[in-house]
Amino acid sequence: LLRMEESARTVDALEIWLHVDEANLGAIALYRAHGYEKLGRQPHYYARNRAAEIYRKLLTAGPF
Repeated sequence: LLRMEESARTVDALEIWLHVDEANLGAIALYRAHGYEKLGRQPHYYARNRAAEIYRKLLTAGPF
């Protein structure tokens, strides 16, 4: 995750958006611990009509 964020910074990205299966509690905890905030939910995003939570992180000069 940190490697991906640093890669995004090298191309001057200002933010990262991601979708995660709302049942994937481990991934959600990881993203929140790294400063991602939940901005929404998209129903029927994954197979079998599973919803996704939508997260965003604003990038700064450091890893957090």
